[in-house]
Amino acid sequence: MAETFPHEIQQFVRQELASGHYQSEEELVVEAVRLLRDSNLRLQELREGLKTRLHDLDGGNAIELEGDEALGSFLDEIENEVKAEIAADRNEGE
Repeated sequence: MAETFPHEIQQFVRQELASGHYQSEEELVVEAVRLLRDSNLRLQELREGLKTRLHDLDGGNAIELEGDEALGSFLDEIENEVKAEIAADRNEGE
């Protein structure tokens, strides 16, 4: 392992290799870069979605929730959508 990596990174890589999750440092680094790329793409998508939603709010397009029950239901719907997206992303990666 390159000695230029911080000690905690070197230690983590050694642990991952010892666990058998990865066969080589190169395999681990390739996976790490892929995950970083995917994370950055997802973050960009979220930022773009947020901009769109803020624009909608500025234009008066909003959902009014009345009471704790309505808010709870709305948040449950969002949670279920996020879980479905995560599951779909995992299935794509397999």
